[in-house]
Amino acid sequence: MKIDLKLFSSNASNFSNEKIVSLIAHIWQKIHMMLFFVLLFVAIVFGGYIWQQNLYGAGWSAERKQEYMNTQNKEVIFKENDFQKVLDDIQARKDENAKEYQPIKDIFKPY
Repeated sequence: MKIDLKLFSSNASNFSNEKIVSLIAHIWQKIHMMLFFVLLFVAIVFGGYIWQQNLYGAGWSAERKQEYMNTQNKEVIFKENDFQKVLDDIQARKDENAKEYQPIKDIFKPY
């Protein structure tokens, strides 16, 4: 990569905005693909690192494991009265369904 360093001579009057923009554009033209692939590689490596940490880095201490188990061991309170009401309701529905079908009189049919 050749860079024209004539801009950096001792004569400061040779500095101009056009030359600086031209130099920056020339440098960008030379390195933009390399910069893209370096950033792509960094993103892939960072993603791989995070993935690896999520898969294999689940090292909980014994204290944290016990804390988690204590939060999960909450007992379910069995409400026997409510359960019995539901069972009675189910039985009543079964009994109602088991009755023989009695057709309703058709009010539009002349008798």
